[in-house]
Amino acid sequence: MKPMKVIILAGGSGTRLWPLSRGRYPKQFIKLQGGKPSLFQETFKRSLLLSGLDDIYVVTNQKYKFLVMGAVEELGYKYNESNIIVEPEAKNTLPAIYAGVNEIAKTGNDSVVVFPSDHIISNGQKFVDIINSCIALTKDNIITFGIKPDGPN
Repeated sequence: MKPMKVIILAGGSGTRLWPLSRGRYPKQFIKLQGGKPSLFQETFKRSLLLSGLDDIYVVTNQKYKFLVMGAVEELGYKYNESNIIVEPEAKNTLPAIYAGVNEIAKTGNDSVVVFPSDHIISNGQKFVDIINSCIALTKDNIITFGIKPDGPN
């Protein structure tokens, strides 16, 4: 099986969960469930089920770079700072994904999975199993995953 690379998107403006979330401390870094890991930390741990530490890239902005480093170190990992891709200017999701894929493409032609850093996935292992079952399809396709809506949101 080809190596899997992971891109975690950890940008944003920090305005959607105000007053907890702020411009310098967005929701993905807040420990919403008491002492449990933040949403970003949960995403990072889930990513380790798919890839090695050196195959996880985080796309963020300059003001969150050290939040990323601190959150990963708090999990007990020594993370390579060069795996943090700092966007020069926030331009939304697609340019952030492109920045990550462009960096990964410099080292080869790997399968890449992209995760937002602010989603809750209740069964991480099942989620990872589904992703692993689809890797063969990524040779000629782009695959997206979503949830079946149960109401308007």
